Amino acid sequence: MHSHFSAFDWVLVVGFIIFYAWLGIAAKKRAGTLDDFLVMGRKLGPIWGLATLSATETGLVTLIYFAEEAYLSGFVALLLACIAALTMWTVGWTGFVIRKLRELRVRTVPEFLENRFNVRVRWIAGLASFVVGILNLGIFLQVEGAFLTVIMGLPPRSLPLMMGILLAVVLGYTAMGGMFSVVYTDIAQFVLVVVGVTVASFLIIHAAGGWGHMADVVMTRYGSGGFTFWDSPRYGIMFLVWSALYYLAGWSTWQPVVARVLSMRDIDTSLRLYRLSSVFMFLRAAVPM
Repeated sequence: MHSHFSAFDWVLVVGFIIFYAWLGIAAKKRAGTLDDFLVMGRKLGPIWGLATLSATETGLVTLIYFAEEAYLSGFVALLLACIAALTMWTVGWTGFVIRKLRELRVRTVPEFLENRFNVRVRWIAGLASFVVGILNLGIFLQVEGAFLTVIMGLPPRSLPLMMGILLAVVLGYTAMGGMFSVVYTDIAQFVLVVVGVTVASFLIIHAAGGWGHMADVVMTRYGSGGFTFWDSPRYGIMFLVWSALYYLAGWSTWQPVVARVLSMRDIDTSLRLYRLSSVFMFLRAAVPM
């Protein structure tokens, strides 16, 4: 397998690993208490909150998924971007679930369930979150490990090793500084994603012949179904309702998202974070599409 990696590319890879290790060490100095480790001492401001929430919801799998949706359906796929943004803005406007979580000053969703019911429910919820998290992490590790293995020109049998390295890096900096480490690395990732996706988008649109040519291709391949959901064979009312419920549940109870809300300075800042982030939730889907 041929590798397109130059010496400069390898310097970037090793440099980022060292950079992330340094962020973990720097974060460790600030994570002195359990509150610091789990919710950053509730010191997270709106700008950093926007960066970490957006970064945690934008990865290689997310970008490819939304790009594939548009490739298979046309511009009608933008409805998913609208639903993701509108549901997040709605949660930020109404305070659905998250306002109560902040008022109770819990640090995790399972902790709330213990307060509401009993410790057994907390254990069950914690175990469910752990299993779902492992499955979710496994998908991302496998896809991103395969991506790196291919572009580095490594043999397919190197995939488990690549996945192990990625996992070790993530677990390493997270264990050192907890939420501080996560936020620091998310900010770096946010900058890379915004710059990389913006530059790539301009290059891709130019290579595709511009907006007019793209619209002509969609009309040729999908007809009116590429622009309106009622003519699309892949979308329908039930699918859109399911998508809205899926995002509404995710924005209000999915632990990686809620962790950012619980780390904010106060309730008002938490709600403002959601309203601000809703714009990026639209862009993270719309731009790949």
